[in-house]
Amino acid sequence: MTTAKPVHVDPGKRAFGKALILAGALAICGGAAQAQNILALRVPLPQALSERLGGERVISDPADIPSTGHLLIYAQDLGDDPRGLVAALPANALLVVGDCAAGLQLEGIGPVAAQIAVPNASEDCDAAALADAFVNAATLSGDADGRTELLESGGYQVIGRGAPVRISGAASAGGLVISALPMETVAAASSEEVVLVSLGSTSQFADPAPFAAVDEAQPRAGLPEPSIIIGDMAVLMAAGDPGPLGMPFAAREAVRQRDPAMFARLVAQGAFDPEDTQTTQAIQTELARMHCYVGSVDGQWGGGSSRAVDRYIEAGGPAGIAAQSPDVQMFRALISAEDITCPEVAPVAAADPPRDVRSNTSSRSTSNTTPRRNGGSGATTTRRPAATTSTAPAQQQSTGRRQINPGILGLGNIR
Repeated sequence: MTTAKPVHVDPGKRAFGKALILAGALAICGGAAQAQNILALRVPLPQALSERLGGERVISDPADIPSTGHLLIYAQDLGDDPRGLVAALPANALLVVGDCAAGLQLEGIGPVAAQIAVPNASEDCDAAALADAFVNAATLSGDADGRTELLESGGYQVIGRGAPVRISGAASAGGLVISALPMETVAAASSEEVVLVSLGSTSQFADPAPFAAVDEAQPRAGLPEPSIIIGDMAVLMAAGDPGPLGMPFAAREAVRQRDPAMFARLVAQGAFDPEDTQTTQAIQTELARMHCYVGSVDGQWGGGSSRAVDRYIEAGGPAGIAAQSPDVQMFRALISAEDITCPEVAPVAAADPPRDVRSNTSSRSTSNTTPRRNGGSGATTTRRPAATTSTAPAQQQSTGRRQINPGILGLGNIR
């Protein structure tokens, strides 16, 4: 028999929609009830669930969890340090985790003082049943054992309370099936916890060398096809991962319309952020979409981009954005605020062409005749240009001093 180290599931590599499976299912449960001693770890409960249960108290640090009373704590996931989180839980706590892959992260952790409820891997992580079980447990007062029974009957596996973590059942991950190795079969001299890795019905086992990524694994013939998700959760999961310029506007708005509180949490967690090197271009794109920025989206922050922010504020945007630099915080402020449309920028009038003084003077100097009084005789004298030869060479040979004919202007002598 070949053994392998526990498989660590990196929460950061899962699409954000998967982390919301329990949250979305909780929102479809009807009715209302009074919750008993409900705490939320790091992030609030989904809005629909919070309204049903009459609110909850959010605790950002596990060390702040009270050590008295029968506490029911909701956590969206185990975070980046599952061992540290489990070690900080007091013995009176019952932690309910909404992430369907939480059990794999806990496998092999030593004795746990508190109780932890994770989705049972052998029951395909039925989101609706998990939601019902959590609501029932949250509204049951005083009976800690009754809460665990409700959770277990609804699809959770409750582990801990002084015993090492052992996950029952098997979790399906593409063509790779991972199950817990019975504790009594582990060699006593081993310093590491191990799990049995089975590839279907074959008698060969996987090499503990690097496993293929779950996203790249191809399902084996005969295994169940992935479930089809419909309704609001289909929209959330269809949004996919952000592109280089962040999550597209249409996908963001779909999330905002269905749950504004969830949208705000996802913005704060960076679920919609652009890549670090594309932040300025993403901000220019958002300002251009609202007709506040009329320049090219080139990632160069200059006067045009700053004036676009000023026009955005004048059109009703939050004034606090003016003091920010073009960073991810400005991007989050733009996508969090209500959408506006800046008025069109008036085009700049074209300047009149300069008056051609030389051509004007030439036209005057070639006028036909100029009347001249001569002792009342009525005779007129025709005035001709001084030279009848080519004008251009003569002008080139002149000294550059221009003479004005006072008779033409009718101003007399000019001194």
